[in-house]
Formats: sequence, structure tokens, C-alpha cells
Amino acid sequence: MAAYINKSSGGTPSTQGEFKKKHSFPGFIEEFLRLNLFWLRIMSEHALFIKLGLPCEEVALRSEAEQLQKEFARLLNEAQQIAKNPTKNEVFRLNREIWE
Repeated sequence: MAAYINKSSGGTPSTQGEFKKKHSFPGFIEEFLRLNLFWLRIMSEHALFIKLGLPCEEVALRSEAEQLQKEFARLLNEAQQIAKNPTKNEVFRLNREIWE
């Protein structure tokens, strides 16, 4: 991961660490990124757990859980890419995409 990632916090951007040194964004931009990276990872993992926990005969539910997992993983990847070189507009665009 990039230099702004705090390894001790499980790979999420540090609110006190190198991210602040590298980027001079207002706190809410940094917080948006931190929260998006954290929750998208959690949601992607939970969708995977749901899929794996469903009985094999629940094909439709397993498929829906897999689609959700892929969508959360896609959004997480997008958030990780934005976090490498964030701009206010990209962070706001990502937030709109997540909440729609």
C-alpha cells in the first residue's frame, strides 16, 4: 500500500500519520476516505461470509450475496485508487456513488 497507510490500523489511512503530512485536506475529506476504506472492506468481507454461510441449494441468495461482494470490492478498489492521490472532487464523487 501507499506510504499514507498506517500498518498498525489494519491498512486504513491514519488520521494522525503520514496521510496528513502528504495531503493538506480539510479533516472531513480525510475522514471520508478513512471511513470509506474501512466500511467498504468490512461490507465486502461480510457479503462474502454471507455467501459462504448460505446452503448450496440457495442459489439465488448466494448469487445476490456474490454480486454484493463484487460491488463492494469494486468500490473498495476505487477508494484505494483515489486515496493514492485524492482530490476533493474525486472523494465527493466516490461518496455519491457509494450512497446511491
